[in-house]
Amino acid sequence: MTILSDTALDIASTVSLVLSGSLESTERLFQYEEYRYAREDVVRKLRGRFPGVRTPSGAYRTALIFDDFVVKFSKDTHRQECITQEAEFITAMRADKKYARHFPETHVVQVGVAPVLIQQKVNMTHKGITWAMRSEVERLAEYLGISDMHEENYGWAGPADKLYPVFVDVDLRFGNSGRWKNRRSWFV
Repeated sequence: MTILSDTALDIASTVSLVLSGSLESTERLFQYEEYRYAREDVVRKLRGRFPGVRTPSGAYRTALIFDDFVVKFSKDTHRQECITQEAEFITAMRADKKYARHFPETHVVQVGVAPVLIQQKVNMTHKGITWAMRSEVERLAEYLGISDMHEENYGWAGPADKLYPVFVDVDLRFGNSGRWKNRRSWFV
């Protein structure tokens, strides 16, 4: 399955282009304000064009949640490279058979200097999930070097009797020196 529909690519490319244009200023304070205005304008215009789009925002990212994909971009001018680093981490994890299913399909679209993620939409409903399962998700995240793991940063996939977590926000990570390579996922 691929989430790279024409609509997803058009939206991500447009967001990247608009945000990149706001970063052209050489004056740092002006650049920050221009980026903030551009980000707010992008969200407002996309809500108008796609009334069903949800736009939750975390500490560092803004997400545009559509029916079958998510577009994410940095809220700050100085954290642009983190978008690319997160995608690289997810790509490495998806390349490992032990962990691939724990990470959504993710692509970077970059027009200019502002990278934007297109990500597979994941079921973020935690209804019926036991505390033991939640605890195991946090342990797995820690083992993989992912910090800041809470219910807004992972969802679920698989049949009801064999659910497994899918990590959708792995921006904040600590060094794990590749230790995850030697351990199988506890959900396999």
